[in-house]
Amino acid sequence: DAESDAPEFEAASPSDDSATDDIAHVISISITDALAGVDADSIRFLVSDSSAVLTADANAQIFGDDDDEIITITTEADVTTASVALDDVDEALPGLLIDDDGVTNVYWFVQASDKAGNTDTTDADGDDGGNQGYSLRVDNEDPSLDGVFVGDNWDADEERVEGDRRIGVDQYLNGSGNAKMIRVEFSENLDGSSVAATDFTVTAADGTSLSIASVNW
Repeated sequence: DAESDAPEFEAASPSDDSATDDIAHVISISITDALAGVDADSIRFLVSDSSAVLTADANAQIFGDDDDEIITITTEADVTTASVALDDVDEALPGLLIDDDGVTNVYWFVQASDKAGNTDTTDADGDDGGNQGYSLRVDNEDPSLDGVFVGDNWDADEERVEGDRRIGVDQYLNGSGNAKMIRVEFSENLDGSSVAATDFTVTAADGTSLSIASVNW
């Protein structure tokens, strides 16, 4: 009988919308085809720093068996796992520019066939049209402090910042302010587990050092 089912993808690592500061971070995925088996020579990583959707003109870079010395492929039973380090991708593809001192958004896809010739490509979000890439933010830029606001506080129920601060012409934050609260705003999302009260110093107008009870994020 003819086999018409394409390989299936799972266990994409890192998952979609991830971040790392390691330019040598390894991207990998598992490919399964229980009937015909995965054709390891068909596996292609498609990587782009400009397009989150794979199209004919997405400017994605493709490499596979011609550069298989930088791709690690292991097979156990009917599961084939393919992986590659980002710095090897960066070196192999002149069109891909990963900034090791700044921020680069990388979108990656994997294409594979089974031994019967059926081919498929990963799709990180099946709810959107086209094949969506797995997004990985390579971030080697320190966050900066964008603002400090006394009285602002976070309402977890409403999921919004509240206070009595004016934010525009005849526009004010919802809710009421809390003089015991200080909201600190950064240029990008932080790893909350890395934030501690000892990271901050608060001094009153008369020079008195104030204690910080807790930090929430």
